[in-house]
Amino acid sequence: MSAGLNPNLTGRDNIYQICLYLGYSIRQIKRIEKQIIEFAEINGFIDEPVKNYSAEMKARLGFAIAIQNTPNVLIIDEALSVGDANFYGKCLNEINRLNQLGSTIIFISHSLAQIEAVCQETIWIHEGKIKQRGA
Repeated sequence: MSAGLNPNLTGRDNIYQICLYLGYSIRQIKRIEKQIIEFAEINGFIDEPVKNYSAEMKARLGFAIAIQNTPNVLIIDEALSVGDANFYGKCLNEINRLNQLGSTIIFISHSLAQIEAVCQETIWIHEGKIKQRGA
């Protein structure tokens, strides 16, 4: 989820940069900036360079940015394995919301409990080959 974050920029600057890449106007970004920061729960660090963030903080910020619009496809690679139970619950709620809105979510994890909580269909890939597929 932290792909695309520039480690030399602050969290706030990354919000603007990534959202600009996604086609948002400055006015639109100003409207959602507070929501992103509140969802990520990194308020006190938002104006610090991302290179000083923990892996959890980067994942939180990346996820919070990614869910602001309704993406057609959202790829989540082990992002839910960092963070506390409260943040995990918020992420599950957002994933369910996006599912209901028709987004395709590709969820990559080694946690069977998370896979069961998130996925409607699964594919087990081992050494580049599909080993099993199921609902």
